[in-house]
Amino acid sequence: MIERIEEITLYVKDQDVSKEFWTKKIGFIVKEEHPLGPNMKWVEVGPANDESTNIVLYDINKMSIKNKIIDVSHPSLLFKAVKIEETYKKFKERGIKVGEFLELPTGRMFTFKDPDGNSYIVREDNKGVMLH
Repeated sequence: MIERIEEITLYVKDQDVSKEFWTKKIGFIVKEEHPLGPNMKWVEVGPANDESTNIVLYDINKMSIKNKIIDVSHPSLLFKAVKIEETYKKFKERGIKVGEFLELPTGRMFTFKDPDGNSYIVREDNKGVMLH
């Protein structure tokens, strides 16, 4: 089942401009930054003393071209789950509209929708095996 809110994803026009805003103006630090395939990168920022929830800054143009199942018109909430297959099954049993499983470098994940049609992501974390 879901353990916590893992991260909030903001879809931005320019990752470097957004990174500068969150770090220089808001006072966050860069928690992670590395390539994420050709012409893409992972940028994660957050408060220096908060280990639980961070903000990921994704390039909106590249994300909308690469991934058609995630709605980039608003921020995404990503929930961390253990036993993701069990979580997926329980969500389906409860009548929650869920998407298909995806296998990505960041982990296995699926989307689900709330009654208003807002999309959310549930991910089984793979961060420990990503190359930085």
